Amino acid sequence: MSKQGLLLLLHLSPPINGVTVINDQIIKMKRLDEIFDHVNIVPLRYSKKISDIESFHINKIIIFIRTFYNVFSKKSSGKGGIVLFSLSPKGCAFVRDFLLVLLLVFYKAKIIFHIHGFGFKKYSSNFLFRFLYKKVFKSGVVILPSIELINDIEDFVNRERILILNNGIPNLYNNNQINISMKKKLLRKKPQILFFSTMMKSKGPLILLKALSLIKAEKLNFEAVFAGEFYSDLTEDGFRMEVKKNDLKDIKYVGPLYGNKKKKIFLESDIFIFPTLNEAFGLVAIEAMSAGIPVIASKEGGLNSIILHNETGFLFKKGDSIELAYYIKKLILNPNIRESFGIAGRDRYKKLYSLDIFENNLLGILNFCKNNN
Repeated sequence: MSKQGLLLLLHLSPPINGVTVINDQIIKMKRLDEIFDHVNIVPLRYSKKISDIESFHINKIIIFIRTFYNVFSKKSSGKGGIVLFSLSPKGCAFVRDFLLVLLLVFYKAKIIFHIHGFGFKKYSSNFLFRFLYKKVFKSGVVILPSIELINDIEDFVNRERILILNNGIPNLYNNNQINISMKKKLLRKKPQILFFSTMMKSKGPLILLKALSLIKAEKLNFEAVFAGEFYSDLTEDGFRMEVKKNDLKDIKYVGPLYGNKKKKIFLESDIFIFPTLNEAFGLVAIEAMSAGIPVIASKEGGLNSIILHNETGFLFKKGDSIELAYYIKKLILNPNIRESFGIAGRDRYKKLYSLDIFENNLLGILNFCKNNN
């Protein structure tokens, strides 16, 4: 079978979030050259900060025009080929992407939609969006990061055209680092709790503060670190006011962390908490598991598949700070459970969520789509 071209139409950093982390990894895949005779990249990069993603700026229109022209120039040289498209599921971002889909359809490209979020079912109550969704998904394959997202899109895509591809991340820690870290943490008198995500209300930092205030009332020793960039619905001053209101003295906010600083904070932490209210996958949970940390997370989206309850961590009803406090307390009081959950979580990461597994599975999907109509 002769080779074809591949166009990667992906959201790339900045800003850094779960979607751009995965897409940044895809464009670095050297093995794409094994099955495609050329690979072109058109970045979808409309915001530099997380806080700007959902806001309107005239610059975004200018960037879109440039993006549209770049896609046109890449496809005008010949029809057909494969396009891996990181499609936005909702709002103005989807309408913008819809125009790119029309261009790709005109050039008879085989489109593989790589979807990372929810929103289709909610927006389908609007007649216009429902009409556009049907047009977009009239053909093509859809990749989802977890089975929990199928329900959101099944009204528009036949099940046989939906493929599940677990996200994956590189292994940043060797076994010796993990073992040394675990031994040190077993001797610690005050376990360190970590929240690492965008500091916005839907990610649950205020829910965690409520849970920590309940634990503090029981005179349990702990310290908590919050890391991440603030979003428009929560300011640093507002967060610090909540900390003060709950009289939580052992709370540190360290800002957004990257690179070695991020690795260090994960290795040093005993318990990872992700009390999100709205999550499609939850990449940060597998980052914690790769570092050998037990994870407590909401029963939300892909987290239901990532975390094995009472084996690699705990799952709690989203928004329920009382249930969250119960599980945090259990891990604070039982360092041996923390260790066993951490070991099991790292093993699960290696078996299902490593970068090698992700790349192999994505290559399999691309190769299948290239060779089949």
